Amino acid sequence: MTTDGTTEQDSVSGGQAPLDTSGPALPPPGTPIIEVVDIGKNYGSVIALRDVTTTVKAGEVTMISRVPHASDSLSGKATPDTVFGPKDHRSHRNRDNMLDNFEKAETLRFLWDGTGRTIGQAAVAGILAHNEFTCVLPTVLSVDDVREYAAASEMPLTADEHAQVEALWSRNFDHVDRYVMPLKSSV
Repeated sequence: MTTDGTTEQDSVSGGQAPLDTSGPALPPPGTPIIEVVDIGKNYGSVIALRDVTTTVKAGEVTMISRVPHASDSLSGKATPDTVFGPKDHRSHRNRDNMLDNFEKAETLRFLWDGTGRTIGQAAVAGILAHNEFTCVLPTVLSVDDVREYAAASEMPLTADEHAQVEALWSRNFDHVDRYVMPLKSSV
């Protein structure tokens, strides 16, 4: 919520919505206002976040990560050969983009092989390694998913793992993309 009584969402699908005045009143003057940036961030799909994270690191906003499992390329529930049915929302994904995501995920195997983490937990832990993110909102379809992904907070990345991921991310995971997804905004 901002001081003018609106909520802001700055994201790929961002926009502004009027404040619902049927709820509690605005906080007293001088109360810090929390601004949140909703980012669809995962390590399979690199999004230009450097400008946003500079503002976040200054303490001006916090971020929420959603879809950290990159259409299941970072969950272990799909493979490059998976064909999504016509009613599955992932069926519209560009095939080359999905293949790019799976190949990038392979470069991160050190985050789950021999660490006690699942691939899905590694994806969540990778987001939580950034203090700018206050929470991760994965897609969950079962109680087991909730348990698995929640346990990631108890398996943080080591400083060395985090540094390795950041180095890979800065180089696009040493990968040449077949498909570059255009960024969209409703703002």
